[in-house]
Amino acid sequence: MTTKVHQHFVERTKALLFGDSHILGLAIGGSWMTGELDEFSDLDFYVVLDDKAVSMPFEEKRALVEPLGQLLSFYKNGHDENVAVSLFYYEPQLLHVDWKWISLSGFEKRVEDPEILFERENCLSEVIGRYPSLGYALPELQYQESRFWTWMHYVLSKLGRGEIIEAYDYLCEVRSYSIGPLVLMKNALPARRMRFAEKLPENDLEWIKKTIPTDCTAPACIDASLIMMQMFVYLRDALKTDKYISNTEAERACFNYLDYIRLKLYK
Repeated sequence: MTTKVHQHFVERTKALLFGDSHILGLAIGGSWMTGELDEFSDLDFYVVLDDKAVSMPFEEKRALVEPLGQLLSFYKNGHDENVAVSLFYYEPQLLHVDWKWISLSGFEKRVEDPEILFERENCLSEVIGRYPSLGYALPELQYQESRFWTWMHYVLSKLGRGEIIEAYDYLCEVRSYSIGPLVLMKNALPARRMRFAEKLPENDLEWIKKTIPTDCTAPACIDASLIMMQMFVYLRDALKTDKYISNTEAERACFNYLDYIRLKLYK
């Protein structure tokens, strides 16, 4: 399913960029490709450039797409000049549009097989046929184990100091980058922060909800931290392999530290 606004923007982009001979092909991924697009969806374009244009300055990339609509924002994703994030007012909607500017060889390493909008001499089709997509990286459990308990110590230490808002905020980060991806992976869902967590089985969804403090207070954050630590152990035990090494000393120390902070706050 596509909306008329998305469809019109894609067709306009296709026509505009086809006119630039340095662009070897244009493809689109994400929800457009999977047929899950709705009025709230982003658009994810792959713009494949020839060798002469691959080092195109960032401002030229902006100038190239600016005629597509009222461009409200256009910036690099981090320090990567090859990935741009943009926001258009495209009446009557705001459209978030991501651009990946890559060479033909760069198109070989991709997480999905996007829909080809145009290509010159079948160059994109040939790459897709020769090089399978890699898929989105799954969270690495051992990596999480080596960091999770330090992250939780940070939360607890800030609660002990009285920095409640910082602790509350950091709990959200731990949920997005650790607990969320792990519980989604456990349930064979795309492990991308907390995206589509509403599709989780009821038991796991209720666990996740309990890691969200009921309010921005120390007692609520302590309770949510305890659930988050318990949930990590639950997920680790569900996902670990025979070669997995649990950091039991750090785990035990963090649970003890939580008790210490609780007593310190409530004495």
